[in-house]
Amino acid sequence: MIRYDILVVFRNVFDLVNDEQIRLKADRLMAIEEDLKYGEKCGTAWRKNKPGVLGKHSTMVSGKCRP
Repeated sequence: MIRYDILVVFRNVFDLVNDEQIRLKADRLMAIEEDLKYGEKCGTAWRKNKPGVLGKHSTMVSGKCRP
C-alpha cells in the first residue's frame, strides 16, 4: 500500500521544482497500488489543486490515508 501523504509530498515538490521525473515516480507508485478504491483516492493528490501550506497549487492534506 502506497501512503497517501507520500504522494502529496511528491506533488508539492513537483509543484515547486516542476521536475517531470518526480511526476513519473509518483505515477509508477500509483500504478502498483493493488486496492482500486485506495488507488483512486491516492490519485486525487495529482488531480486536485487545493490551496495549502505551500501555496495555491499545493495539495497538502492533514492526516494519514487509511484503507
